[in-house]
Amino acid sequence: RPVLGIGLGCQLLAAVLGARITPGRGEIGWFTVLLTVSGMEDPLWVGLKPMFVALHWHDSSTDLPENTVLLASSERTDCQAFSYKRLAYGLQFHLEATEDIVRNMIRRFGRAPGEENFDEALIKNGIRRYMSTQQFYGETIFRRWARSLSRDYGTIVTTPPETPHPESPEIHFPPAASTPPGRASRRRSSRGDNGSC
Repeated sequence: RPVLGIGLGCQLLAAVLGARITPGRGEIGWFTVLLTVSGMEDPLWVGLKPMFVALHWHDSSTDLPENTVLLASSERTDCQAFSYKRLAYGLQFHLEATEDIVRNMIRRFGRAPGEENFDEALIKNGIRRYMSTQQFYGETIFRRWARSLSRDYGTIVTTPPETPHPESPEIHFPPAASTPPGRASRRRSSRGDNGSC
C-alpha cells in the first residue's frame, strides 16, 4: 500500500525497511535541503528547484534503507527523503507544518529535555523568511501524492506547480544551514506528533 511517513513517520518507515535509527543526530529549526538527481527526477519532486529551506524537528536520524532511492539530503543529515518503489515515501523534514503548527511545536517541545539545539528566536524568524516557500513545496508534493492515490498503486500523475512561487528565484539560505549558536480511502500516512517529530 502507499505510505507517506513524515518526521517520526519517516524513521518508522525506514526501520520497517531495515534501516538503523541513530539518536543524537538531530536538527531543530530551518535547514537547507538538497534534492539528489534521483529526487529531481522523482514524480513527486520533478520540476521543483533542487534547493529549499524546510522545517526540521528531530533528535535522531535514519540511514538509507536498502532497496530504496535517496531523494534528498542536508549538511547534517545524509538521508532527508527516500522512496521505496515509488509507493512508500519518507520525509524527515516537515513540509506539512504551517505557522500555527510551528508555534505550537515551540510551545510544546521547545524546552523538552535533550533539545539543546533549540533556538526559539531563530525558529520564529524562519517562519517569516521561509514559511511561504515551504508551503509552496508542501502543497505541490502533497497534491501530487493525493492525486497518485486515485490511480493504481505505483502510478503517480506528475503535475508541475500550478503557479511558480514568486520567491523561488531569490531564496536565501541560512548560514551553515541555520545552525544555532492506491485509493484515498486506503491511504496510510504517518506523522510524528511527539517530541521526536
